[in-house]
Amino acid sequence: ISLGLVGSEMCIRDRLTDDNLKALMDTPVYAEDLAKGFILLDKHNLLTDDIRKALVSNPKETEHLVETFRLLDKHNLLTNDNRKALLDKQPVYFKQLTNGFTLLDEHNLLTNIHFIILVGNPSNSIDFAESFVMLNKHNLLTDKHLQKLNYSPFYAKELVESFILLDHHNLLTDDNYDALTQQPNLAVTFANCFISVSYTHLRAHETE
Repeated sequence: ISLGLVGSEMCIRDRLTDDNLKALMDTPVYAEDLAKGFILLDKHNLLTDDIRKALVSNPKETEHLVETFRLLDKHNLLTNDNRKALLDKQPVYFKQLTNGFTLLDEHNLLTNIHFIILVGNPSNSIDFAESFVMLNKHNLLTDKHLQKLNYSPFYAKELVESFILLDHHNLLTDDNYDALTQQPNLAVTFANCFISVSYTHLRAHETE
């Protein structure tokens, strides 16, 4: 009660262990968040031992972990392998991953291969998610294009910026995508060149 929790919330059907109860007592500032997370997961039948332990071990990230588990379950992606892959990541990346998963969910693009790519590149997960959305918009979200994108994790931000630039000018084509991913460190420069060339051609046609 002193933690702001009612008895039923703390017990969660009597499945909290002594260790987990101790963890709640040791982190009173997050106890209410943990209890709410336990209740939400329990309602969706997602409160397994490994997930509960993950929340107790990372109380500060409870909100993000609960939302991620909910999204993965929604898309039938909450497998043992995916849970392990997610929980093996450092807690500092949980918020970024959750934001990436949320963006993909909004566009109905949260698939297993996209999950794997985001978890494999947690520090760039939002950039990869934005790339998937942009490529899907132009019918370029193919296995071939994903493979090329996944080879350039260190330039994810540059690639996203270049995709957005080309999208604004309706120039995100298959050929231009190939050029950007072949030289990802120069992606923004190439994108601006494509735009400039396109603008020059347009002006030439207008003066004819």
